[in-house]
Amino acid sequence: MKGMKVFSYIKKYRILIVITSIAMGALFYMYFSRRQTYTAVAIIQYTNPEAKNGLAPDGTEIDTSEIYSSEVMIRVFQKMNLSYDENNMDAIRAAITVQPVLSQEEASVQEALNEKGEVWEEQSTVYRVSYTVGKGSVSNGQEFASKLLTTMLNVYTEVYAENHVNNSVSPNDISDIYDADYDYIEMVEIIDNSIGEAINNLGYKSELDFRSATTGYSFKDLQGEFALLRDIDLSSLYAYILENTVTKDQDVLLSKYENRIKNYTLENGASESQINGIEEIINSYVDMMRESGNTEFTYEYILGDVYDNYYRNITGDPDSESYLNADVTTEYDNLMNGYVKGRTGFEEALIDIGYAQYILNVFSGDRDRSSGIEVNVIERPSELNSQGDAASEAGASGAEGVESAESVSEEDDGFRDGILTFTSNTEKRKEIVSSEEEKSRAYNKIRDLVNELDRLYEIVTESNQEYNQFAGAQNISIMTDTVTSESINLFIYAVLSVVLFGVAGCAVAVVCGRLFEIFEYYVYVDKKFDIANRAGCDRYIGKFENKMFTEEVSCVYFKMMDIETKNRIHGGEHCDEMIRDFCSIIQMIFPKEQSFVAMNGVGQFVIFVNDIERDLVRAYVNECGRQCLDYNATKACKISYVCGISSSSTDGIYQLRKLMLDAIRKAAAAIK
Repeated sequence: MKGMKVFSYIKKYRILIVITSIAMGALFYMYFSRRQTYTAVAIIQYTNPEAKNGLAPDGTEIDTSEIYSSEVMIRVFQKMNLSYDENNMDAIRAAITVQPVLSQEEASVQEALNEKGEVWEEQSTVYRVSYTVGKGSVSNGQEFASKLLTTMLNVYTEVYAENHVNNSVSPNDISDIYDADYDYIEMVEIIDNSIGEAINNLGYKSELDFRSATTGYSFKDLQGEFALLRDIDLSSLYAYILENTVTKDQDVLLSKYENRIKNYTLENGASESQINGIEEIINSYVDMMRESGNTEFTYEYILGDVYDNYYRNITGDPDSESYLNADVTTEYDNLMNGYVKGRTGFEEALIDIGYAQYILNVFSGDRDRSSGIEVNVIERPSELNSQGDAASEAGASGAEGVESAESVSEEDDGFRDGILTFTSNTEKRKEIVSSEEEKSRAYNKIRDLVNELDRLYEIVTESNQEYNQFAGAQNISIMTDTVTSESINLFIYAVLSVVLFGVAGCAVAVVCGRLFEIFEYYVYVDKKFDIANRAGCDRYIGKFENKMFTEEVSCVYFKMMDIETKNRIHGGEHCDEMIRDFCSIIQMIFPKEQSFVAMNGVGQFVIFVNDIERDLVRAYVNECGRQCLDYNATKACKISYVCGISSSSTDGIYQLRKLMLDAIRKAAAAIK
């Protein structure tokens, strides 16, 4: 049996190995490409002074989950024109991670404190923000991941400034002024309130050293624009409506303002109990200060007793020891703040009542009464209900009401309690019907004013948005550009798979080639003489059974003579050696690349020679004869044979089997 020839096996199946390796590499590339993910990464840093303590500029804790909050992602979807049907916001948010980044020094300090069992209180100010998207989720995962993360961080800096730096935004609350059933004077009031809020909101911003590059306005400029609009246009509009008493419906308007007066009166009545309670505590404090006669005392001495007694009394059990121990200093401050707030609201309600009464008088046609407000001063707020009810009843019955003011003396602290009550002249009003021209002019003035306000609000919004971007960039630094990386290097994986399957293919080729040789050896080779047997010869002929040769093909048939006699005389061993030597002579003379040699029976050899002229074949046969003569000169068991040669060109036979039969026939004729 032939030895293993590794490279011959690989060479034999090289095309199949190459095709298989490339095909498997392509399959693996497609497989991993479907599982490919792209991760976009950027580093941000909170730069405000309190960031190391985990605090935002407004004192609240820094919450990194705001980076991918719904508020931020909604704006990201808007900026990127993403469809909610094609992109799941929750899935995108789940794919975003924020991790603190510690320097080597910070990590060492944290590790040392942890070993001691202590907590490292200083917070990290640097964070790694990443977003991972699968290739199957979007068409261009790498570009999408980078763009989304960049947009998200830019939006976050703006939202961060809105929530923690510049959280006061001027509201545009006049957008529905035409939709609701407001009268002209009510529209003006709404516009007035809106302008006032805008001026207040722009108040602290007016000191900022910032000017919008887009609008060209600073916040101080915008505050001046609103103030100018209020002082000129709004005042002119007020004057026109009041001077001409322009109204859509006089009855409805008067009813609205009468209800306002009633509501303000009820609100002040509700605050009476709170104000009286606070005054009771304050008066107790003052009385105990006067009675003590001691100027060397602490707040616990007086305020403690006041609070103890007060809270015992409100429980209904004077002997009860179950009372509230409060921080009296803080409670007293809160007490005074509450008193000031309640009293301020009380007085503001009086002003609102006065304004409402003025509008009632104007649109009742009683301009003389509108020029001077009638007031009735009540000494205590507790008298509010009775006087307020009396005023209401007077208004309902059409009486003139109270027409004179009743004075009271001032307290030692210079404060005079009081409440204004007003007359209602709904029964004595003059009927007012505004002309269409007056209504149209009032409406046009309001429309022009609203349009100008809308323009200013748009400028404020745009300037505020630009400032938020500026303020966000001041407090959050995006330290690196967005870098996107692949989780799998598809090219390397494809090359590795090609190499792997190439090596595996070579190994399979060697194993299969060797197994095939073993099979052929046991089926198609004569083991004794190591040459193709009859089955091997038939298989070779079967390959070309239906093929007509066009090139020169020859068949040489050797039949060794007297095999049985020589076997009997010289013994089987010497006879087999003689046959083996003759086989070696044949294999040595006929070229291997162009010849096929087979033993077609004991002592019978068939040789097919391809693409060699007949004369050269004869020369090979003659050389075999000469070699045999030399062999016989030294060996006792001599070689003797007969030979038949058949060639396709000479004999006109172009099929192997017929060519072999013709050579056998010629050898048989030579024996005879």
